[in-house]
Amino acid sequence: MKRLLYISFLLLPLCMNAQTEAMYSQYLFNKLVLNPAYAGSRGALNFAAFYRRQWIGIPGSPETMTFLIDAPLFDEKVGLG
Repeated sequence: MKRLLYISFLLLPLCMNAQTEAMYSQYLFNKLVLNPAYAGSRGALNFAAFYRRQWIGIPGSPETMTFLIDAPLFDEKVGLG
C-alpha cells in the first residue's frame, strides 16, 4: 500500500495541468483590472489595450492580452467598465 502511494505521488506531477496567473507589467496604465471601482472615474469614455509576452522565443511562453473600455453614466454617478 505504501509503495502504491509513493508511486502515485511520483506520477502525479506528470499528469497535472494548470492555468497561469495573468501578468501585468504596467500597473500605472492598467488600474481597471486591479480595481473595478476605477471604472468611470476619469469622466470620459476610455479605451485601452495591453499585450505582454514573457520569454520571447520560447514556445509556450506566457502571453497576456487585455482590452478595456470604461465610461461614466448617469451624470457621472455610475461607472461602467
